[in-house]
Parts: sequence; C-alpha cells; structure tokens
Amino acid sequence: MSSVVFLDEVAVTWASKGITVCWPIADLIRGVCWPGHFLHNCAKMQERIMDEPRVAEVAKALANPVRVRILSILEGGERCGCEFVPLLGLDPSVVSRHLATLQRAGLVESRRDGVRVLWRLANPEIPRLLRCLEALACAEVPT
Repeated sequence: MSSVVFLDEVAVTWASKGITVCWPIADLIRGVCWPGHFLHNCAKMQERIMDEPRVAEVAKALANPVRVRILSILEGGERCGCEFVPLLGLDPSVVSRHLATLQRAGLVESRRDGVRVLWRLANPEIPRLLRCLEALACAEVPT
C-alpha cells in the first residue's frame, strides 16, 4: 500500500488489489472514511459499482431551480417549511411538493417541532455537491 498527499486529498493505492482510492483529508480527520472500510469492500471497489437508479433520482431532484434554491437556503441551517413560501414566492402546496421530492431523493430531512415542520440538509456534503455542480455549469465548454 502506498499513499500520496495532495492539497486536500490523500490517494491510497493498493497494488495487490489494483485500486486507488482518494479521500478528502477532512473526512479522514473526522473518521468518515478510513482504509479499513474500503479494504472490507475491495471487490465492490474494484468493480466500481455505481447505483445508477439512485444517482438518477438525486439528479432528477436537482433538475429544478426551485429545489436547488431550497438546498441553498438550507445551507444556512434548519428552516421551518413555512419560511420557504415568502423566500421563494410560491404557494405553500408547491413548496411542499418540492420539499417532498428532495426528501424522497434523500437530500433533506424533516422533524416536527409542535405544529411546525423543520427542514435541514440530510448530508453535510450537499453544499460541496452544489459548488461542484455550479463550477461544472459555469465551466467554459471548448468549441
């Protein structure tokens, strides 16, 4: 096993398995991912199995500007569902449908606080995903 440290990632190569895995340094520090986890799943890593239906479900949820805006708002922290109505300028039923779509895709979670329903991002990596998508969308396409 060998490793190379980049500015914000560590690349680890297992020559005997023929795989290289990159981890964000922040995740290693937090213990989110660690080499033993991937060693247990070497066969899966070698095959590079992607759950295409799951990825497509998330991509569909992100395919609407209103839902992307909701995720951006939630980057600031937990919000009551009623707060989205004036922020988005939409009918409460429309906001509710957008939140339900995001919840089905696993991007947001909700909890009850009395009569209020509070919403938050389901994963702390979602802001990073949004920044990556923004960079991709803004990248100049060679002609």
